[in-house]
Amino acid sequence: MSERKPIITVKGLKTHFPVKGTKKVVRAVDGVDLVVYEGETLGIVGESGCGKTTLGKTILQLIRPTAGEVIYEFEDGPADLCKMNYRQLDKARREMQIVFQDPQSSLNPSFTVYQSMSDPLKKFGLKTKAERRQRVGDLLEEVNMQREYMDRYPSEFSGGQRQRIGIARALSINPKVVVCDEAVSALDVSIQAQVINMFDELQEKLGLTYLFIAHDLSVMRFICDRIAVIHKGVIVELAETEKLFAHPLHPYTRALLSAIPMPDPESEKKKVLEVYDRSCHHYETDKPVWTEIEEGHFIMANQEELEAYRAKLAQ
Repeated sequence: MSERKPIITVKGLKTHFPVKGTKKVVRAVDGVDLVVYEGETLGIVGESGCGKTTLGKTILQLIRPTAGEVIYEFEDGPADLCKMNYRQLDKARREMQIVFQDPQSSLNPSFTVYQSMSDPLKKFGLKTKAERRQRVGDLLEEVNMQREYMDRYPSEFSGGQRQRIGIARALSINPKVVVCDEAVSALDVSIQAQVINMFDELQEKLGLTYLFIAHDLSVMRFICDRIAVIHKGVIVELAETEKLFAHPLHPYTRALLSAIPMPDPESEKKKVLEVYDRSCHHYETDKPVWTEIEEGHFIMANQEELEAYRAKLAQ
């Protein structure tokens, strides 16, 4: 993984929201360091409210950060997206797109598929209607749908079909990076599998890089090359997918993994759920630091914890 080319480098990223009427702030993202490599699928996993969606939107600059850097590797050199104004960010919009969780709400019900998909095409270069209709038809076929569907409305499609349309729209301007924000969580299990397989096929064909945000680790295991575990705005562990499943170290990661349902009912009854309690850490004097504990395996831990984790890995 270390030989791969970084496409996004996140440094010290913070996104805080003030609580109205008080001096308090919600630390939705609180000091994230992260590297996304070209052509990989990096998963961001955590429970609801942990900051994973805010992290994805902040990387895209849909939400502006409180502090930190998001360095994107453009063809003409790296640039910090956080320092760009909204007009300058058009350059990044061509390179980075998002697929939202709810395909119903992400499509205007009063627009046909063609109308929903034609605006970004018009903005980024396809001036004639004939060119745009050709491109929309090609995109629909790319996601295994018929060209004629472009003249239909969102209400005429199933949830899985609407999500395919959302993916086609994200691909319309040939991005290099696609953020998938809970992109399959609203779909039935059988439809989830179809959409995930399609993500894989599109990645192989188009060379896409995915930032895959989800709360379901079993889905993550299937599609992700690496997984970052986030808790209360802080990434606590990051590793290659199989390494994370085989040797989870942080107690929050272990708690998430223990909650994955098991296919065998008897095994499911016998399994012991781990509950994460933040009081297990003693950070008053020995502060945690982001450390590469073995090649490609990073963890947020203090010195005492690192010694215990190293001993565990050595077993």
